[in-house]
Amino acid sequence: MTYRTAKAQVEKLAGLGILAPANGKRRGKVYLAQSILAAPEERGEDYNKRSPTPAGIDWTEGK
Repeated sequence: MTYRTAKAQVEKLAGLGILAPANGKRRGKVYLAQSILAAPEERGEDYNKRSPTPAGIDWTEGK
């Protein structure tokens, strides 16, 4: 995917309200899809209590 195509897709998703800027920078802007991140919580899932990944990596360790 080219930079131009990626930028157009990000702008499209931002225009639809799916993505929102997470920092106030003009360059190097970071976007966040809050509705996607909130979806597991809305379904009552607690990812801090899940089992380790199949690769054996426990991303919740130390939390």
